[in-house]
Amino acid sequence: MVEPPIKEVINQMTTDLRERRAKKPDPERIALIKGDLRTSILDIRASRLLYKDGLYSLSTYHLQQAAEKATKAYFLFTGFITKQDRRNMSHDLARGQRWLFENASAYVGLIKDIGPEFSFDDSVIKSLEKSENKRIELATTSEHNIRALMDEYDSAKVKYRNLVEQMFIEFFGSGEFQSATPDVGAFIDAANEISFLFIASLLTFPHEAFSRYADNEKLNYNDYTMDMGIVKTTTDLLMRIEKAVIALDKIIEWP
Repeated sequence: MVEPPIKEVINQMTTDLRERRAKKPDPERIALIKGDLRTSILDIRASRLLYKDGLYSLSTYHLQQAAEKATKAYFLFTGFITKQDRRNMSHDLARGQRWLFENASAYVGLIKDIGPEFSFDDSVIKSLEKSENKRIELATTSEHNIRALMDEYDSAKVKYRNLVEQMFIEFFGSGEFQSATPDVGAFIDAANEISFLFIASLLTFPHEAFSRYADNEKLNYNDYTMDMGIVKTTTDLLMRIEKAVIALDKIIEWP
């Protein structure tokens, strides 16, 4: 039996999908999104080549740029972030995420009513915006912490994919859900891959400055060695960002 909050979410989701279908795409916005995705792929390639040559600070910088451009493309795709917002956030993806959730507050409010695991607390994001020490703490987090976060994401991806599918089946009936595939099913799968950008952008955004300059005594490009968690996990992070880019590119003009 679908609970009332879940019914509200499904109603909102289906309404949004219908409105997206009816709305004429903005060619300038689509071109900007696709441009960000193309340059994200170029940064992924650059990061891999630099990593192979042991140039870890530059490899990390392009890892950060790949995550930033892919995430900005997603922000634009949602419609909750404008082209001007995209410019104003500059390299601060923590700020961008906060703006996204603020602009989508009505939607976020509906979703968190389903259960506590859907709640969103922006206190961590705000602390990263305000404190360089917090950004350094995040930038130097261990390989163990990063891999634990990726494992948690993988588990959640399966759990929430199954939950959303079951919500739709209970709400519409299995026959109607199946007839809506690949529209709904493909969209859910793509959304699951794209959602990793929230993790990637937060993990990497501090490295935009730290990986390039030598004037910060606490953390600078000389510190980027195989002892750093971000360096040890670069290969996996690039693979996941690339999957998100491919997924977003597939649904950019969906349906």
